[in-house]
Amino acid sequence: MQEETFPFFTPCVPGLEPFLQRELWTLGIHPLTEEGGFFWKGTWRDFYRAHLLLRGAGRILVRMASFEALTFADWEQLTSKLPWFRFVQKGKLFKLKITAAKCGLYHEDALAERLAAVIEAATGASWAQQASDADAQIFLARGWRDRFVISADGTGEHLHRRGYRQELSKAPLRETVAAALLQASGWLPAVQEGTGRGRAARYKAPAHPLLDPFCGSGTIVIEAALMARKIPPAMANPARTPRAFNFLRWPGFQQELWDKTISSLQNHILERSPLTLSGSDRNDGAVASALANAQRAGVENDVVFERHAFSDAAWPAEKGFVVTNPPFGVRVSESSDLRDLYASWGRLTAEKPDLIVAWLCSSTAWERATGRRWEKLAAFPNGGMDLSILWNPGKDQPTLVE
Repeated sequence: MQEETFPFFTPCVPGLEPFLQRELWTLGIHPLTEEGGFFWKGTWRDFYRAHLLLRGAGRILVRMASFEALTFADWEQLTSKLPWFRFVQKGKLFKLKITAAKCGLYHEDALAERLAAVIEAATGASWAQQASDADAQIFLARGWRDRFVISADGTGEHLHRRGYRQELSKAPLRETVAAALLQASGWLPAVQEGTGRGRAARYKAPAHPLLDPFCGSGTIVIEAALMARKIPPAMANPARTPRAFNFLRWPGFQQELWDKTISSLQNHILERSPLTLSGSDRNDGAVASALANAQRAGVENDVVFERHAFSDAAWPAEKGFVVTNPPFGVRVSESSDLRDLYASWGRLTAEKPDLIVAWLCSSTAWERATGRRWEKLAAFPNGGMDLSILWNPGKDQPTLVE
């Protein structure tokens, strides 16, 4: 008999959809594009593996229902039919995240109060809106033109919280964004197979050294080390045990299946990175933070972090990758002029035509200051700013994403 499948939804940062979609393909998942992310159906094993393996996702939701509600009576009647008991137990906490746009039921606080009463009556759980995402089961309701989608969050704390990054430099880069940048650069090469609903993808082993000459707290290099060693992002620690997720508290959680999934992934982890992965920064504190974070991720023997100005970094000799997040205005004094830095960045990368370069850019002014032409691979919002992934494939270098 085929395993039962369930409806899931994985939100995505607008602009980074191609990279998350490809990740889902590598897991044998065939997602449908929806507003704000990807809808897919899968087994609980797929759900568990996605939580452990997705590098660019923020969270994974179970779709509970979709319905039209025009009155509060409709809202209470329809939500009371849902199986809340599958996701939260008596004596536990839950919180609500509700939005309603262009709906007759536009008062989000009133919707939340009525929904909380329904859930409390059905489960004996307590509404605790101020509780942390890690301590309370999250339920989401999204309303648009009188139609509401109800979901249960399986993740808890955002998936970018791998657990290793406890020491930060200025303007730290989220782990999920660093992973997307590495995937976009082609350093982690992907092969696409098939078309349409049967489309799939697989990642090939990275084959070239990597440098981040503005490494900050080391996120890009550490994420690269996790990829090179096939370490699931949710197991980025020396013990290779998974971080906590909210679904571990669900009444129907399948412990045996979870243990088997973890064991299988642990067996595929490589002992060492086969490649040179290095980062540098001119700030001593940033280098110290990067080293401490690498230790917490259990990859300190796979990376090299050194104090250097970016022009003095240990650049790959040939056929290497430079993937980085250079400083921009909000990370230094607003009176500072970074044009000279970007001009030097442009000249230095132009002098190394064999290197493949990918970087995050916060302004077209900084792109122009490099004096080079760059291909824009993606544009997305991040921390109140609009960022772009700029790329140059190097002289006579093929794109490594096939």
